[in-house]
Amino acid sequence: MTTLKCLVVEDTKTDRELIGRQLATLGHIAVFASDGSEAVSAALEHKPDIIFLDIVMKDVSGYEALELLSEENGTKDIPVVIVSTKELPSDIEYAKELGASDYIVKPLTADVLKATLAKFEAVAA
Repeated sequence: MTTLKCLVVEDTKTDRELIGRQLATLGHIAVFASDGSEAVSAALEHKPDIIFLDIVMKDVSGYEALELLSEENGTKDIPVVIVSTKELPSDIEYAKELGASDYIVKPLTADVLKATLAKFEAVAA
């Protein structure tokens, strides 16, 4: 198993902590940003292998953060997995149009997280 450094961008402390614990249990490293405006700077600073990004956040939405991440040379090649309560097909399609690599509807279970990470471990290795 490859250990991945994962950036979790989530404005809800409880969700950040939950995802962080799940990642640690699976043997991965979690770093955090609490909103979309911090996403690009945190990604540039920490150079994660994968980014887990919430959509519904104050100030800068996940969609806006995804656009910024997709445009920045230092972050455009990092896979971004949306983790959101928004589950309409149009939400998922829009996120993928903006560059999302995958989309998970909350609640995020350990099994779903493990399966999602497995998709990206080979790429990061």
